[in-house]
This record gives sequence, structure tokens and C-alpha cells, in this order.
Amino acid sequence: IAALIATPELCDSIREYISPDEFVTAFDRRLYEAVTQSIAEYGRFDIGMLGGDFTPQETGKIQGFIMQNGRRAATIDELCEYADIIRRQKDKKTVKNVGDMSDDDFNELIKKIGQNKQSGGNANGNGR
Repeated sequence: IAALIATPELCDSIREYISPDEFVTAFDRRLYEAVTQSIAEYGRFDIGMLGGDFTPQETGKIQGFIMQNGRRAATIDELCEYADIIRRQKDKKTVKNVGDMSDDDFNELIKKIGQNKQSGGNANGNGR
């Protein structure tokens, strides 16, 4: 989601590639929908566009996530790879498993996924 925020011009393409229902947690689904809707309407996303859709705690979490991960623009292939990772994670984890993770555990999981991506490419065989 952070890579999409940094690369809003690819929003239409990525919306066709992955739907909100493919995200593991309800929070991620809501955030993806808010980000893609803002980009579709305004051509960009800013944390202030969330309005009252998220609690102050959720907004703080989103802002921290964006600051940590959202500075580098991505290519369409990278965004598709991230979407494929999300799909694989949904297959591996239930909502309860991921929802019960601490922020540190979740960040560690994402780090491991990134390391796997760098060391072995993708496992889906679609060339992305």
C-alpha cells in the first residue's frame, strides 16, 4: 500500500490486479480501499484524506507505516509482486493469525517476505 501511495499513477493498473478482498486483514482492506479511492478521485493520497474513517490510533499506525515504507516509487512489476505476496500470505495465514501479531512480529514477517523475494524471486511462475 505504501508503494502504491508513492506511485499513484499506477493505481488503476494495480486496482485491476488485486482487489480489497484479497488482503489478509480488515484493516488492510479498509486502508487499500481508502488509498485507491483517494488516488482515483484526487490523483494522490495524503494522510489527511482519511477523515473519520480511521481511529486516531489507526491513523497514527498508517502514518508511521508510510514514513517507514512509503518514500520509494515502485514499478508495475514490483507492485504486482507485492500483490502476489499478499495473496500468498492470505493463503498461509488466517485473519486471526495476522490480526494477533504484534507490530514487531508483523514487521519481521514483512522483512522475511522481502528477503525471500530478493533471494529467490517469485514462486508464482508468472514472470512478475
